[in-house]
Amino acid sequence: MSKKLTKPKPRVVEQLDWSDCIEYLEKKHGFNNEDYAGMFTKGKVDDNVPYLNFWHWVLDTKAISNGTTFTLGNDDIECLDLDDGRGDTPKDKDIPEQYRGWKEKILNYVLDEFGKGKDRECEFVVSW
Repeated sequence: MSKKLTKPKPRVVEQLDWSDCIEYLEKKHGFNNEDYAGMFTKGKVDDNVPYLNFWHWVLDTKAISNGTTFTLGNDDIECLDLDDGRGDTPKDKDIPEQYRGWKEKILNYVLDEFGKGKDRECEFVVSW
């Protein structure tokens, strides 16, 4: 006797728009995810502060291109040490102490606000 074949049905996947979410968090918490330390905020380059770009860190740690999705969750916090200094993002030990832990701080903002379940996972769609 053959097993009844069941046609797959579409699944509904909840995806958040990355740009909308990060803009909301920037306003709520008063930071700039693309210039966390404020290297470019005074109308000229301030060489006394490091260039800390969270979006560049995300691009360096995830396989992202226009129109794709990516997931952030607790696993990303656990891997921060492994990803430290990846791409153009400086290592925490190489930046002034007041900025150390900046990636974890922003990542926790994201996961606290949008994460689901015990792993605080959230899926984002990006387009540019």
